[in-house]
Amino acid sequence: MASPRDVTLANNIALYLGCAARHKFTNTKIMDCIIATAEMYDHNPNTTIQDIAEYYAAPVYEIDMFRLSWFDGSDALMREGMQHLRDIEPILPHPKFYPALIPLVVAFTVVGTLVMMARFYSRLSILGRIPFYDWLMLIGFVIAETMMGVIIADAYTARNGTSNYDQTWTDISNDCIFLNIRDVLYPVAALIIKSSLLLFYWRLSPDSKGMLRWVIIGTFTVSLGSAVPAAVVNLVYYGKVDWWNYILDPTLTAKTWLDYPLEFMITGALNILTDVIIWVIPIILIWGPMRKRGKPERIATLMLFVLGAVVVVTGALRIATFWELTKQGGTGPLAKIPISVWTIIEIQLAIICASVPALRALVVKYFPKLLGVRNSLIIGSVIRRRSRASRGADLDTFNDIDSKKRISSVHSGLPPAVKLHHIPSRDSRSTLDPIDEYV
Repeated sequence: MASPRDVTLANNIALYLGCAARHKFTNTKIMDCIIATAEMYDHNPNTTIQDIAEYYAAPVYEIDMFRLSWFDGSDALMREGMQHLRDIEPILPHPKFYPALIPLVVAFTVVGTLVMMARFYSRLSILGRIPFYDWLMLIGFVIAETMMGVIIADAYTARNGTSNYDQTWTDISNDCIFLNIRDVLYPVAALIIKSSLLLFYWRLSPDSKGMLRWVIIGTFTVSLGSAVPAAVVNLVYYGKVDWWNYILDPTLTAKTWLDYPLEFMITGALNILTDVIIWVIPIILIWGPMRKRGKPERIATLMLFVLGAVVVVTGALRIATFWELTKQGGTGPLAKIPISVWTIIEIQLAIICASVPALRALVVKYFPKLLGVRNSLIIGSVIRRRSRASRGADLDTFNDIDSKKRISSVHSGLPPAVKLHHIPSRDSRSTLDPIDEYV
């Protein structure tokens, strides 16, 4: 088995040599190009970069940049390096794409779709309307599912293997395209999902000028400030959208204006920070009222917060995996798991967690004994919805019913029904516990 250093070196040299060979051998496996170059040195130890450039129909400056990047500009080191890779080719690993990727995407897609359908049904059947933050979550869900499709398409580009030396330049180009799309969609989907949750929390916050609302504003600002740069940088890395075709262009180098791994770690850290804050906010909102609820409901809520903590941990694992791939040459224990796996789990669990309150309302309505609660909460929601339609009226929502009762009582000889007091509208949130609005 080849050493980790040899594997890293083979992948890097294959990427750069594949870029040079793309002019003539775009559909040739790059390991075959490495072997062909080594054989050129076998036949003529004094082979020059001009000879290699002519063989690949590449500009001389690309071969010169290749030699400078990995062999310190030395022809002798380049000859030895290419021959060494040719010699160790039989013992190099040939990993395929992660086998659990497709079942994982399919499972989360099915569950996520069912959860979103139940969420919208809950809003319509209980509130009678779809709040804006639910529509926003739907947009985030659609973007997330689009990203799932991109990840599957990316997996199929690895039909020859995930190592650069097992792929053709066409495979690498397609892989880079799909990774670009994935890495642009991820911060956009994350921002939209977080915005939906923050709007929901804003509605629940009892004080329009309190500290909690400033926390919500600050969290959104940080989320926006980390998502936009991440999306832009992933789109125009190296200053080009198709940056992989320019890695041997000496006039275009990311290091002159951007340390991409550092940018990824910073935006990733900010993403984790906002995840933690969004996880803590509902705990603050419902901690007091939840202590008064029954044991089954408290356990269910605790499980929800545990699931939210999993989302935060998954985001951290995504960053740790990237660190191992870029800073440790793919030698860490997490590097064997594609970043796409953590991306799928994080985004999909975030959507599911955000939809649980709406699902809880359905449970309370149809299966109240399951949580040990009464469905009076649902009845109260319906009453508040009706009162909104008659906002500003002098009489209460049930005046028509009250009048009919008085008429019937005259004929029956019974005393008239007592007039109901005005029921506050849904905007009178000071009369509601946060846990009620959380549903």
